[in-house]
Amino acid sequence: MSRNQVDPPPHHQHPPHGLMQQTNEFGSDLQWRRTVVVLIMMMMSVCLVLQSGAATSYNNDEFVKLKKVIKTMDVTTSSSSGVINKDTAATDRNSKLGLCASIIQGYGYPCQEITVQTRDGFLLGLQHIPHGLNEMGLPSLPNKPLVFLQHGVLQGGDDWVLNNPQESLGFMLADHGYDVWIGNMRGTRWSHGHIYLTPSDDKFWDWSFDEQAAIDLPALLGYIYNSTHNKVYYVGHSQGSTIALAAFTMPATGVADIVKGAVLLAPIAYLNHVKSKLLRAAADLMIDKVFISNSDVGKMLIDLACKHDGVICEDIISAVLGTNCCVNHTRFTYYLEWEPQPTSTKDMQHLAQMVRSGLFSFYDYGTEGNLKVYNQTKPPLYNLATIPKELPLFLISGGNDPLADPEDVEKLQSDLLGDVTALQIANYSHGDLLVSYRANIDVNAPILAYFRELETRSSAKTRL
Repeated sequence: MSRNQVDPPPHHQHPPHGLMQQTNEFGSDLQWRRTVVVLIMMMMSVCLVLQSGAATSYNNDEFVKLKKVIKTMDVTTSSSSGVINKDTAATDRNSKLGLCASIIQGYGYPCQEITVQTRDGFLLGLQHIPHGLNEMGLPSLPNKPLVFLQHGVLQGGDDWVLNNPQESLGFMLADHGYDVWIGNMRGTRWSHGHIYLTPSDDKFWDWSFDEQAAIDLPALLGYIYNSTHNKVYYVGHSQGSTIALAAFTMPATGVADIVKGAVLLAPIAYLNHVKSKLLRAAADLMIDKVFISNSDVGKMLIDLACKHDGVICEDIISAVLGTNCCVNHTRFTYYLEWEPQPTSTKDMQHLAQMVRSGLFSFYDYGTEGNLKVYNQTKPPLYNLATIPKELPLFLISGGNDPLADPEDVEKLQSDLLGDVTALQIANYSHGDLLVSYRANIDVNAPILAYFRELETRSSAKTRL
């Protein structure tokens, strides 16, 4: 299988980066609101797996308890950062260990850490679980079905193993006889930096999901194919679905040729109907743009957004993610040990552009920049109609998801012209699809059944 990859759009110039300066004290509501909301404003498709609940009026004691968590967010105005949360690993436990040693092997599963170098020099983390506990001691068979799991924005490969083995998709797949591979995008905790750039370099963070789709995903899937000579099943959550759809539209990446079926959880190609009033207000006020150029004006607009009808800025998590129906709130602290993870400001800008435009397009550099990069005034669209019709897709969404809104998922489904199956879980929100205590029944069981169906189809074709 060829590993040819499409070149990402050239950078006509390095855009200015930066967020509002993090304050040292979090005792006042205004300081808390401005610091946290700045992060949230940039998270137009944030995929943190966090609890949510009734609106809360936080007091000073609660701010003290949250201070340690907020420090991991690392919101900064440094012109050399252009990054959200770049130092998370330094504050999390087991910070020097990989995902295998930190979580997976602790449950007794075999796990291999692999580093994949992209053609632009990033060192991506890839974890391999060759078999489950029920197969311990048995060799990995050459024809064993392969599954690749891809996280979303501000997340990492730990998404798939955060709950116990009876609930986490990564473990369940291994125990059901699949050869499991877990991918990690550039800049995240479980990846390994760059061959010469450091996180303090502007170029280290000069990317959006365009580069993840055109470079990172082909590199990871290409490594797996070249190692096994087998195609893979793909599972992506939120932006993990976005980059898959983008890559599927670009034949030069070779991704659609390597994937024999894809499951897209909380699939996002359109953000036109985002129900989060906080994110909608932020996008409409173009706060992501203002913070790049003028933090004082940005602060003023944050206050304006927080006064928007229906926006409760103190209830940040539920304001962004909606109310998760089935997350075990006692595990909230544990989830925060691993996430949020780093991403670039440019990636957040890209998602904010999608909220405003309602389009699934490349990064918008502005009229002059687009002419230099794309030779046209508007960024090109990702044409979903070009995804191979023979590629099976399974869309699983939540009926109560304010990010992957049901209307936007319905539009995505209507734009896909091939073999598409859809499942909506009425009371599920964004995080439920990953860490619901019912995920083994509501989400993972349908995924396993879908893959069995595809295997049956493939076997039938082989016999003909």
